[in-house]
Amino acid sequence: GGPVGATGATGPTGPTGPTGATGAVRVVEGGGAGPSAGPDGSFHADVDDEDGKVNVQMDGLALTGILGAELSGLLALVVDPKWDALFDREDEEGMRTSRNDLAANLKDWVDPDSVQSAVTGLPSQPFEDGFGDENLAYDRGADRYRAKNARFDSLDELYMVQGIDDAFMAAFGDRITVYPSQNAMMNVNADTPEDLLRNAQIMAFPPSQPVFSDPSFATRLAKAVMDQRLGGLLTISPSQFASILQTLGVSVSSAAVQPQGGAFTDRSFVFRIRAIGNAGRVASTVEAVVTFDPEQAPLDAPNLGRLLHWRED
Repeated sequence: GGPVGATGATGPTGPTGPTGATGAVRVVEGGGAGPSAGPDGSFHADVDDEDGKVNVQMDGLALTGILGAELSGLLALVVDPKWDALFDREDEEGMRTSRNDLAANLKDWVDPDSVQSAVTGLPSQPFEDGFGDENLAYDRGADRYRAKNARFDSLDELYMVQGIDDAFMAAFGDRITVYPSQNAMMNVNADTPEDLLRNAQIMAFPPSQPVFSDPSFATRLAKAVMDQRLGGLLTISPSQFASILQTLGVSVSSAAVQPQGGAFTDRSFVFRIRAIGNAGRVASTVEAVVTFDPEQAPLDAPNLGRLLHWRED
């Protein structure tokens, strides 16, 4: 749509939406003006599937395997040695945050206690209580504060967590989320080889397997998934994704091959819309996050979803 003379384009088909239709990831562009319109303008909008990203809320339920999947997803995202520089440096307070430290800091930000957490490496109990105060890192410096002990409200709030800064967000900001519900499962219908590899590492058991050291594995996995999805026209279930992994030589957890797929699903419920509009010299940017998950929040109206986040610049 748009004014007379506007053009439109739709990007690659994305994961399945809440109604089962494909096309959750889209790019829409337009521009031009009619004879009686005001200044020439243009707009650009895209829609991101938040359920296909790594949820760093770290408040999922351990008994369902979701908390373990959240932790595994984060560690799989940052495991590549090329990111060592992000974790080997000291901040302005002289503190260094390892990968496991970062995961524990995210858990401590949202959990209700004040005890420092530690990563166990056990899927059934991914974290355990440590012996320190979770607020120690935030008691340093001039601006002292305490961990929130409640869910993140936006991605911007991540900057409050020890170990997260501009460099971290530049590397991973587009691949992490805080908006899905506590019980949200990850959509196996990812679009990029990197995200498919991450899902494979989460689903694999044991976690570290020689096949993941093959540089061509992510490409072969992406091709196998796209062939199964007929180029993106169809979606696959968690059990189908597990079968693809087994065909490629990956041993998967027993829960992954169950009909419900453990911590995975084949559809998404939370989407982030980012839009930029220009009219003459005036520009406006809007970011909105909408959920269609009835368990997360009562919907404002059937099929219209509910607004979780809004920001306008």
